[in-house]
Amino acid sequence: KYVDLFDGVFILDVTDLDEVMRRIDERVVVDPDDWGGRPEEREIIARLHRTKEQIPQAGTLIDATAPIKRVVNEILRLVKMP
Repeated sequence: KYVDLFDGVFILDVTDLDEVMRRIDERVVVDPDDWGGRPEEREIIARLHRTKEQIPQAGTLIDATAPIKRVVNEILRLVKMP
């Protein structure tokens, strides 16, 4: 809804759905009410992951399966931060 208000958008992509669900499991253990903990939410996540229907077309894809330091460094490189 608001993506056009930004100069640019980074899309943190995790290509493996099992990895996405594993990460959600880690969050839900800490907070059972976190989004993705209910079966119907997981169905939405799986559908969106499969269809890519809500990914902005003009976004810059970042491999979020990489270690966090590498992900952050890639974002900083792309925005030309030291």
